[in-house]
Amino acid sequence: MDQRLPKHQRIYKQDDIDHLFSKGKAVISYPLRAVFCNRHDDQSPRMMVSVAKRRFKHAVDRVRFKRLIREAYRRNKPQQSYDIAFVAISDKLPSYQMVEKAVCQILQKIQQAETECKTTNS
Repeated sequence: MDQRLPKHQRIYKQDDIDHLFSKGKAVISYPLRAVFCNRHDDQSPRMMVSVAKRRFKHAVDRVRFKRLIREAYRRNKPQQSYDIAFVAISDKLPSYQMVEKAVCQILQKIQQAETECKTTNS
């Protein structure tokens, strides 16, 4: 089983990032905040992670937090095609269980928001 997060599943272009943060909706589940936007093409979901230097002064802590988020996302990846940006809002490095729980809750909230949007528009 392939356990990587290939480049086509990452958001890396500045135009895509600007579009996501300007048009996207936000969801919070401590210690993460997620901004998401639905994609209308049938490609795989894309994601990005942001951990501020202001919150974590040491690079090893920032990198560790990013790895925890990416791993939790990889294990619980949604089937729908979304662009999702995960932003750290905690000042302390959480455990993997806490990050995975937050990622799962965020993905559920995104799915619920999308379901509500579809039923409202129908």
